[in-house]
Amino acid sequence: MTLFPGRDSDVTTAVAALLAKCRLSIPRTWILTALDYAWHDERPVVVLRHQPAGDPRPGGAHASVVVDRADGTLLGWTRLDGPRPGPLPGTEEAHAAAEAFWHHVDPLHAEGLTVQWVAQHDETIATTSGRAGAVSGMRVNARHINGLYTWAVLAGDLSVLTYERDVQWDERAARRRTQMWLHDRWRAAVDGTAPAPGAPYAPARR
Repeated sequence: MTLFPGRDSDVTTAVAALLAKCRLSIPRTWILTALDYAWHDERPVVVLRHQPAGDPRPGGAHASVVVDRADGTLLGWTRLDGPRPGPLPGTEEAHAAAEAFWHHVDPLHAEGLTVQWVAQHDETIATTSGRAGAVSGMRVNARHINGLYTWAVLAGDLSVLTYERDVQWDERAARRRTQMWLHDRWRAAVDGTAPAPGAPYAPARR
């Protein structure tokens, strides 16, 4: 059984409801630019990508979502639309905000997490002027008792820039195993429009 057996419009409605429940939002003026049925390791997922209506380009501002098609679990989220105002949160503030978010999204899963480290994390997007713009946050990295990894990246206003969970790591190869649907450089390699990035990126596979 799948939670998403119907039309694409049914999928977008279901995902919108899930995001609202998780207190995550996509700007109302943005449009859906991609809807893919893919994999998160052995789990079937649906991947949605929204971008500004006037500038829907690879590498640009986007909000992307990864949802398990079998049980509706939110596995990935990112909203990168430029720098946020104000200083980054401190380590303790980011830690507390991440744990509060995890417990709100999935209390049972959150109980199995142990935070390993907190550090600044930077992403780059292409702005409308064609220049690279930095999006910075504080990344709170955790490991679950099942051995998989979860993290959240918090902006200065403590909004969630990025959230990923149930990610496998290949210790021997020093790289991620789980697909990287939130990352444009990796997606371009999967689509065959750019070279495959090396470690720590995951192998370019669907």
